[in-house]
Amino acid sequence: KAHSKFMTMKLHAYCINLASDKLRKSHCEQEYAKTNMSFEFIEAVDGREQNIEPEAANSQEQQTRWDNIDSTALSIGFFNRGTNSAERACAQSHAMAWKKISEAPDEEQEVYFMVNEDDFNVLSTDGLNEALDEATRLDFDMIYLGYRGGDYQKRTLKESLQQVWHRIKWHLSDKSDIAKFRKNLVLLGKARVHPKSHHYYHSGMTWGGHAYLLNREGARKLLSYNENLRFLPDEAFRYAILDGNFSAGLSKVKFFGCDTKFGSALRDENDHAEHHRIYPTN
Repeated sequence: KAHSKFMTMKLHAYCINLASDKLRKSHCEQEYAKTNMSFEFIEAVDGREQNIEPEAANSQEQQTRWDNIDSTALSIGFFNRGTNSAERACAQSHAMAWKKISEAPDEEQEVYFMVNEDDFNVLSTDGLNEALDEATRLDFDMIYLGYRGGDYQKRTLKESLQQVWHRIKWHLSDKSDIAKFRKNLVLLGKARVHPKSHHYYHSGMTWGGHAYLLNREGARKLLSYNENLRFLPDEAFRYAILDGNFSAGLSKVKFFGCDTKFGSALRDENDHAEHHRIYPTN
């Protein structure tokens, strides 16, 4: 699609980029030039060059909380069973952007900021201004403007009956975090209609950290969930959604994609290509 600049909505972006990767930095500058965004680069951490380990818990209370998050995540099969150095570096790099957003002044507490990974590209800006304007009137903590998979599909009769059953199970359960997550996986796992939105769905479970909006409260929540770098960024989004205290949106139009000509610091070349084949970003 042809790009058309949006002129009224201002948006500031944080772009995560390895200082050594000048080609990607130049690519991002060219992509931002297609928009009206201001932007700054965050120097990413390279977990392949140094071993990234989380800091130790500063109290038994914090360690207990981390252990509970870990055991709850492992009860849901699609969460990573531990991260390696490259994955922790990715989480740490996004957390640096979250930290900046979390420190926004009070008058900007409901303002959205964009976070991009340095392989993002602009698919289209047609309608983006209107979508960003509507976002200011909704109650999302974060919004995917680019993503892999997770597209909206109307629920089947079987899925609707499963929802009823899981609500009943919840009322009869011990109300543990694991029971809550299993219930929410069924109730919140798929993208669903937002009754007050023209441009967004409630996101459900999806993938991708290359282009998302985040406000101050959303950033603070994500930082609290991933203090020990337990999750990749998009895993942290999904965990927060299943916890039920984090509202995430999904734009009906994928305004941003992920440029497949760039490789991955987390996957080998074949796995990277297969991932993009199964979960296209445009």
